[in-house]
Amino acid sequence: MNKQVVLVSLLIGIVLVGLVGCVGKGKQAEKKEKVPASVEATTLSTKEMKTYVSKAGFSVTYPAKWYLDENRGAGWRIGPEGPAFTIANKDPYYYIPRGGDNVEVFFNAFDDLPNSPSDINKKLEYYVKEFGMRSIDESKIIKIENEIFCLSFGIPRGRSDKYNVLFFYLPKSKTVASAIIYSSGLYSIKKLTEIISIKTIR
Repeated sequence: MNKQVVLVSLLIGIVLVGLVGCVGKGKQAEKKEKVPASVEATTLSTKEMKTYVSKAGFSVTYPAKWYLDENRGAGWRIGPEGPAFTIANKDPYYYIPRGGDNVEVFFNAFDDLPNSPSDINKKLEYYVKEFGMRSIDESKIIKIENEIFCLSFGIPRGRSDKYNVLFFYLPKSKTVASAIIYSSGLYSIKKLTEIISIKTIR
């Protein structure tokens, strides 16, 4: 009789341990499912990337699932034969509002200004002040993966709102290119430049 009681007790104990384990796993799974959307949105796989080579003399590598628009529209859009193009994480054919997780960057290139300094840093600063920006709140020279940029915040010429703009010199075509960051989504400017990588062709 005592043996039967012990056996029953052991069986009950095994069942209880199994139930506790299942509950624990269920709670872990529940916690895993409740990852904030903002955290998930900032996680981006870099396995699949595309590279676009601009006629102006630079390339841009970006996530393959994002959109490339060579600005075939009208008005200020220059057309497929010009240097302007847009990279965005949503279809730029439709209006993309600023903020949220929206990313939209507009690239263009212009002839170098006459009498501009030969030093690249000074050339970019000169170009930004004399032509690139209508008003400047902040401007500084930065280096990203051995590429020199002038990062300016203010109102670009031809625009009415304030944006972050990257200016960089293209030695092959002897022009100055710009990347107006209409919206950086959930990314900092530094993180965005890692996701959208700009390389000049020498």
